[in-house]
Amino acid sequence: MFFDASVSPESRRTPYISRYVIPAVAVCLLMLLSACNGDDPVSPDPDPDPPSVVSEIDDQEMKADDEPATFDLEAVFDDPSGEGLTYEAESTDADVVAAAVEAATLTVTPVHGGEAFITVTAENEGGTAETDFDVVIILPDAPDRPED
Repeated sequence: MFFDASVSPESRRTPYISRYVIPAVAVCLLMLLSACNGDDPVSPDPDPDPPSVVSEIDDQEMKADDEPATFDLEAVFDDPSGEGLTYEAESTDADVVAAAVEAATLTVTPVHGGEAFITVTAENEGGTAETDFDVVIILPDAPDRPED
């Protein structure tokens, strides 16, 4: 086996790279990482607090022909992080009452006589909070029937 001890021009660059370039890159990375230490006021809170229920929605009784009822969800939930909440609502029986959320407004629409529960959930990066309430839909009185 033959071993060549001469140094080629390409191998002379390796000491330069390992001696100057790699430490310079490491210093730049350390400076970048130290700039991202969380003291920056623009950085998001790494552990935001979850929302909480501050005001329950009272149980509702409506007639099937009533107009939809609306509720301001910002008055129901507290957002301690201030980052904004997303909301969802679900009815246990959509044939009795429908629930829909647009922005921070819950709309409850009577459909047919019966009873259902509506669950409203608020969520942020810290977690979720939920509240529910009962809705009873009463059928309107039947019109008078003609005598036979």
